[in-house]
Amino acid sequence: MPITTSTTLLRDISGDPQHPRWEDFVACYRQYMVEIVRTQFPDIEVEDVVQETLIALAKVLPSYQYAPDENGRFRNYLAGIVLNKAKCAHRCALKERRLMDELQAVSTESQTRAEAEKMEWKRQLFEVALHGYLADPLVTDWTKEVFVRVAINGESPDEVAKALQTNRNRIDQVKSRSMSKIRKLIEALEEIAYA
Repeated sequence: MPITTSTTLLRDISGDPQHPRWEDFVACYRQYMVEIVRTQFPDIEVEDVVQETLIALAKVLPSYQYAPDENGRFRNYLAGIVLNKAKCAHRCALKERRLMDELQAVSTESQTRAEAEKMEWKRQLFEVALHGYLADPLVTDWTKEVFVRVAINGESPDEVAKALQTNRNRIDQVKSRSMSKIRKLIEALEEIAYA
């Protein structure tokens, strides 16, 4: 249904942003403004644009002269304001989205960097603890050989047991006890580092 612009309505609201007839204006033009926004910019918040348009109108209506033959229809004038406000809202939304994407990227990069640093720290602690364990004169050479072959070199426990003429259970025990001692060395190193 076409909108008929009332010169009386425009005159009444143009001098007073608190005039009761603003309700009539909103009832008459709200759907028109909503349709413009949804058609041109479906991804932005419609109500915000409508509110910004009404605020802008309250400022410009006192100097607006309704003369459809000279200046064109009021609804075209209104559409221009709506589109301007919608474009501003769209630009702001894009900036906000870009900022959020940048923040997310920085956050992900920092998290990845922090995780990499943490992994490197753990690797270094393990290297120091392993070196300390293998240098311990109280650990027999045979035990060290079993541990290095199975835990470090990744050889099959069954093959190592066969090569060293022992059983698989003994190989598993050596590996487990060695790892337990290395974990204790790592804990001791962490206590020193964080003291």
